[in-house]
Amino acid sequence: MAWYNNLFSSDQKEKITSITQVRPGATSGAEPKNSGSWGQWSPIHYHSFDGEKNPGEIGYIRKYNIDYNGLRLRSWQSYLESDITQDVVKKFALWVIGSGLKLQAEPKTGLINELGEDFDRESWTRDLEARFTIFTNSEQSDFKGMDDYNTLTFEAFKSAIIGGDVLCVHRFKDGKLTTQYIDGELVVNPAMNSAEAKAVEKRKNKLKHGVELDKNGTHIAYFIRQDDGGVMRIQARGTRTKHHFAYLVYALKYRLDSVRGLPLIAVVMESLKKIDRYKEATIGSAEERAKVVYSIEHAAFSTGENPLMKNVAASFNANAVVQDDDEDKGEQTAQKVAKSTTRQAFNMPIGATLKALESKNELYFKDFFSTHVNLICATIGIPPEIALSKYDSNFSASRAALKDWEHTMKVTRIFYSKQTYKRFYSLWFTLQALTDKIQARGFTSAWRSKDWLTLEAYKFARFVGANVPHIDPVKEVQAERAKLGALGVNLPLSTAEAATESLSEGDFASNAEQFQRELEGFEVEQEKNEEPGEE
Repeated sequence: MAWYNNLFSSDQKEKITSITQVRPGATSGAEPKNSGSWGQWSPIHYHSFDGEKNPGEIGYIRKYNIDYNGLRLRSWQSYLESDITQDVVKKFALWVIGSGLKLQAEPKTGLINELGEDFDRESWTRDLEARFTIFTNSEQSDFKGMDDYNTLTFEAFKSAIIGGDVLCVHRFKDGKLTTQYIDGELVVNPAMNSAEAKAVEKRKNKLKHGVELDKNGTHIAYFIRQDDGGVMRIQARGTRTKHHFAYLVYALKYRLDSVRGLPLIAVVMESLKKIDRYKEATIGSAEERAKVVYSIEHAAFSTGENPLMKNVAASFNANAVVQDDDEDKGEQTAQKVAKSTTRQAFNMPIGATLKALESKNELYFKDFFSTHVNLICATIGIPPEIALSKYDSNFSASRAALKDWEHTMKVTRIFYSKQTYKRFYSLWFTLQALTDKIQARGFTSAWRSKDWLTLEAYKFARFVGANVPHIDPVKEVQAERAKLGALGVNLPLSTAEAATESLSEGDFASNAEQFQRELEGFEVEQEKNEEPGEE
């Protein structure tokens, strides 16, 4: 290391040695790799690590300020313009919500001391579920009185994954609990120095993207843009009950402190647009080539004559008769071919060749298109087989795709039902119990004393929807039987209610009642048809 010996004097070397002994790794000097000669010394450079190992490889750091309104508008534009976006969004919503989620009430009776020994849990939950099902399928649950709760929630979920979020508002109308969903585009900040903005400041709260927040970041109220340009303030919770009466329903959140949601396709919108342009360009070029069937190529010794010139001249004057005094046998043959086959044959000039236009772009279209659609579907979280309704893989691959989607669908359904169905059910149950529509012993006293544990024990429930069907149900059952071993050969793996739910064949209790009535009617018919004297 001659450079080191020439760079530092002997005094400096001593100082460097003392520094490295006191502070190993100090940036002002160098330290030996191994104790030994001066040739083993090497300087140490310190650098803050931000994920980039080689300068310039990742690029400069960006901290995004989310333009929620711009993302929302672009996402809705993609939904209208891109068939891929529309197909994926509709399939996502249809699988997760479909015609609505079904209540499965599961009250924690062990935590409710007032129920008593005579409490019939099965009968109680069956009646409760029936009442909730009737209400959510009735127009009485809609604030506008036009749709039912299940239909509203499906549209809200679709709007949330496209626009990023929607505002849900619950109101009491004519003694009934109703629901209204408001597009997230209408949730805006009031004008600066307006009475609403000053009132927020007076309450020592802050405004963020149309949401009023307290010092803890809790949502206090939402501001909705009106047709006249003003805003309407909607309080988030009840003053006394603290129940959620207005809340934002999200598709995707950027960070923990984000108050607004992101569209599900936010990260792939640019790719979707480019794929759409590529598809249109490929189809357009194929269409243009189809219009120009042939091209004429001339060699170096060609006369340059256009063999189609007579046809061009005739097209300008339909009544003109094309004559050729030098018509040869080739032209006569061409006319005979044209008369016999309704096609044309051309006697090409010397050095000219008539070639058909062709392109190999269409041959690679499927591979390019499918690869990028698969990546987009994976990013959104839905298998391309599900999104495109295309099941042409082998059994194992199709089953893996369906099981992967089943997991994603169930987690998404739980996440979304917590934002919508469970909050709505909590309000509905409270109203039903306090008005004695539902017999819930001790609920009123627990509500007055704010015994939240008893209240939650009564309202504990989950919401289920249509399941992913098995590709081969027999193989699935055999696999589960194998897990149980020899002792579990005759054990039931399901119940009649679970089987009905799995097959999406309605409600088991209703089916059983209907079957009983049909069976009784069948027995009556049999008795009528019996001959006299027969036993």
